[in-house]
Amino acid sequence: MKRAFTLVEILLVTIVIGILAWVLFRVYVTISQISFKVEQQKYLNQEVLFVSETLQNFANRNKIDYDKYNDENINLNKTKWITDILYLSWDDGRFSIYSSGTCLDLNTTPVSSDLENSCYLVIDNEWEITNITEKSVYITQVSFKIIPYADSKRYIDDMSLCDSNYLACLHDHGFWFFTHFYSKWFSPANRSTNVSLFVQQFFNI
Repeated sequence: MKRAFTLVEILLVTIVIGILAWVLFRVYVTISQISFKVEQQKYLNQEVLFVSETLQNFANRNKIDYDKYNDENINLNKTKWITDILYLSWDDGRFSIYSSGTCLDLNTTPVSSDLENSCYLVIDNEWEITNITEKSVYITQVSFKIIPYADSKRYIDDMSLCDSNYLACLHDHGFWFFTHFYSKWFSPANRSTNVSLFVQQFFNI
């Protein structure tokens, strides 16, 4: 005669199966979270690369428009050459690059679902404004640092060639670009969605 399972044995088997199922579920959730985070990081990297290539393209074809800063009464000496708007100009015309929309620090401010009004980077050529960041990511207020300091005349090899306008004679200059990219699901309290990327890059002109 076959011996039947006792209630204790059935309970033990049930508990073991339950523990295994819970462990497998946690492993699945962890792998899913890691995969989701990697995808977010990958997307942010692609977005940063696109913005970097776009800015480099403009830097290659333009120069710092110091006259525009003077026209706008922006004293770069007082700001230590840090500005939230970059003015460029060349044969193609005049351009300004700046952040627009609602620019917040997402480490202290909850992410809003209203991506249409979030912060994004634009290029303004005086007759058309082009958004160069996807509206599926967030960025903080951008800033630029123009290099070298225009009051550093040591960058000029021969001041006599400048006709007293040494700004026009500066060479090997450029600008630093600073901002912070965030995933649209960013949450500092959630390990799987706290994906962000700080960008600090120099562009030679």
